[in-house]
Amino acid sequence: MTAASSEQPQEWTPETLARFFHDTYEMLAPSFGYETREDTREFNPESKNGRLMVTVCGAVLLRFNAALTAAVEADRKSLNPILCKRIEKLEQELAAERATGQG
Repeated sequence: MTAASSEQPQEWTPETLARFFHDTYEMLAPSFGYETREDTREFNPESKNGRLMVTVCGAVLLRFNAALTAAVEADRKSLNPILCKRIEKLEQELAAERATGQG
């Protein structure tokens, strides 16, 4: 995946976000008059810099996911109670399908 690509990961993990951040940074740096270091132009999640970026991105994802979950729950509480029950039933059905390997 590159920043210029329209390809989106199936799931945003700390490493996929770090790679996306890195690729986007490398792509945009020249337009800001910044030349990146040649030894870090390719993202390496095992390098010191790569491990740091993956860890930072993990912290960002945790904060973002917590905020998103809170927003979804707040929206859900404002929905019609009948609709909430239907959503819960659908979520339970989906979880059951996943558990049996059908979903």
